[in-house]
Amino acid sequence: MSMIESRDLPDPRYRSPAGRNEYDKSKAEEWVKAGKIPPPPDFSAPTHANYRRHLAEVVELARQSDLDGLRRLQQNIKPESSSRISIVRYLDLCIRALEHAGPRVESQSPSIEEDLAEGSSRAPVPRAFDLGNPNPTKIQTFVYRVVRDTKLSRQIKKLHQDECQICGFAMQLGEGQTYSEAHHVKPLGAPHNGPDIACNIIVLCPNHHALLDFGALQLTRELLSSVRGHQVSDEFLNYHNQEMWLGAGH
Repeated sequence: MSMIESRDLPDPRYRSPAGRNEYDKSKAEEWVKAGKIPPPPDFSAPTHANYRRHLAEVVELARQSDLDGLRRLQQNIKPESSSRISIVRYLDLCIRALEHAGPRVESQSPSIEEDLAEGSSRAPVPRAFDLGNPNPTKIQTFVYRVVRDTKLSRQIKKLHQDECQICGFAMQLGEGQTYSEAHHVKPLGAPHNGPDIACNIIVLCPNHHALLDFGALQLTRELLSSVRGHQVSDEFLNYHNQEMWLGAGH
């Protein structure tokens, strides 16, 4: 299995050559045609403050591959301001990306399961470690599910003030509202059966969460910021690097 480089996965935004926070539409279209969700537009400017939660909703629906939810949202947002226009355009990109990705999810053909790289070469589509069978058998049943956004996770995110322990980014949703994600270094549930304890949890931005889910990053203590009252265990860092990180050679 070839290692996936960090540069092959989305960044929070694309910057213009001059360094301005401008959305690169042509680059976004490349992601769409490859069936990948492009990074969201930059809403850090004060003029976008009232619309950050709407953008965050789009980002979350896209992460869940909720095509129906994105289409419903698209029908309810009227492009009456520059912020709304940017959200509507990003919604369209996400919807088209998921539509392009649809056949790869539904088909078991190796040629379909490959993702186009530059030129005529092909690279396997990375699959997150916490995803199961893409075509599960559906039956009606009552189950216990693994709760991932536990009270403990929320407490740890509060300790870190929603700042990613890798890059320090805290997604701004509105006045006084920030967003981050809790990542279990040793995943919960089978086959990993990681514990839901503080030393197995780190706080991440959505992009670095995706990178770790896909095994694209090695985790070291030096890479992670820390705060008083929370420290990740070496046991779980070693587990990630041996079992999850693609660079380990499995």
